[in-house]
Amino acid sequence: MKRQLWVSLRALLVAAVVCMAASGNTNAAVVEGDLLGVFDGVDSPSQILADLGLNVISLDKVEAPDTSDGNLVLSDIFFDDEGEPLSGRWDYLGDELVDLLVVKADGHYAAYLYSDENTDNMRNMGLWDVADITAVADKVYGMSYVAAYQVHMPEPSSVILLMIGLVGIAGLGRVSR
Repeated sequence: MKRQLWVSLRALLVAAVVCMAASGNTNAAVVEGDLLGVFDGVDSPSQILADLGLNVISLDKVEAPDTSDGNLVLSDIFFDDEGEPLSGRWDYLGDELVDLLVVKADGHYAAYLYSDENTDNMRNMGLWDVADITAVADKVYGMSYVAAYQVHMPEPSSVILLMIGLVGIAGLGRVSR
């Protein structure tokens, strides 16, 4: 029953966003990122590397019941009958671009990829909800926290130095034979 209610409310939220788009509201571009998966455990940078193969840098995190912490702000939050946060909007006010948003609920976290292609170049805002976690856990959990990450790409000079080092090691192996 609770799950059906949650699915209905999520459909209502999507319908509201579509109506805002039709009315020309500038907030209509706010989207949810592409789901990369739902995982067990904690979303530490080392765990994200293990689960997704992404090297990330933590930008900010907001834990329930707070609505902001530093540059990450949660708004338009929908709560269930027990006061648990289920969905809402997020905005990142820092200078960096958000590449990965994590929603944590109970012992699971859902990871969403944000890119220029799937957000119309608006990567520092979006929607969050616990529906994907609910689908996996088969139970409705309130949000524990929302965290924003930036995917770290090695600098070209670091890659060049790594390649020179590998070539040097390979050369030493040949010389010693």
